[in-house]
Amino acid sequence: MSSDGRNELYSIVADRYAFAQKDINTSQSEMYDAIHNLVVENDSLQAKEDCFGSAVATYESFQNISDNLIPAIRSLTSHVLRTSNFSDINEFLLSRKIKVRHEWAVLSNAAGYPIENEFIGVYDAISS
Repeated sequence: MSSDGRNELYSIVADRYAFAQKDINTSQSEMYDAIHNLVVENDSLQAKEDCFGSAVATYESFQNISDNLIPAIRSLTSHVLRTSNFSDINEFLLSRKIKVRHEWAVLSNAAGYPIENEFIGVYDAISS
């Protein structure tokens, strides 16, 4: 794969995972709000007893989804580094002048590939 192909592959996949993580974060926030409404703004003790446990389990399941993204991120980054002969993802990003989204940087860090702040900063809409 050419270096341009690696740039494009890494950028596109990183964007897709960043958007997925952003959606997960939004969903988790919505579930938190639902639990808050159920517990704080609801007067029905029966509704609280019937719904609280499953609502909390759903909320917590979003963290599991994020955790399940990590192996794929680790594989992509390992592939890019191995095929580009870089030992650090930041060297790769610098050489290709790539900036990534914050959500991708968080996931990359969790996968064991911390991304320095100077390479974080893409906020525009995804391109097809």
